Amino acid sequence: MEVVEGARQVAERYARLQREAREEILCLTGGRAVAVPAEANAGQRDALDAGVRYRVVYERALLEPGSSDSPLLLEEWAALGEEMRVTVEVPFKLVLSDRRRGLLLPREQHTPVPRAVLLREGLVLEAMVWLFHKVWESALPVPAALQVVADGPLSSDDQHLLSLLLAGYTDRAVASQLGLSMRTVQRRVHRLLALAGVQTRLQLGWRAAQLHWI
Repeated sequence: MEVVEGARQVAERYARLQREAREEILCLTGGRAVAVPAEANAGQRDALDAGVRYRVVYERALLEPGSSDSPLLLEEWAALGEEMRVTVEVPFKLVLSDRRRGLLLPREQHTPVPRAVLLREGLVLEAMVWLFHKVWESALPVPAALQVVADGPLSSDDQHLLSLLLAGYTDRAVASQLGLSMRTVQRRVHRLLALAGVQTRLQLGWRAAQLHWI
């Protein structure tokens, strides 16, 4: 590992990772831009044009109105070929190039000089690749996440479904109460789990309280 200090130095390392990628770039994105604003990320455009696969998980706050990365910009990246998902929160910023190099940054910089950690092949890099895939698997596709933002924290239908789940109703009972099929209920529950960034229904209740969904 190598500590990189300074916005210019971080930007240079980030550009190099994208320039040297031949197969894929994996990213966790959250918090404010430190070195390279999305609109100035020419390296990603060049890599996408060269056929590099991009998979990016965005923190949900970036989809909110007034965010530095608006839904319109996300649509622009999607048009260029980026595969994107959204989760409630990411633990840090991460860029992985062909799973051989990585750049790790805190979500928020609390020092006057931005810092990042350059990762090379080794156990820490392998752990970051594993973590990315765990976050990716539980994240929500962008179109569904954008709809949630448009409707507010949760739609009234989702709030009703969640309240029944937290009251201890089974999926069959929820389906009966809402006039839905079991399959539809299970699909909507899975969507809530993904949106909350959790794996179990018990965790969903705890996370829903944190997010003021109930």
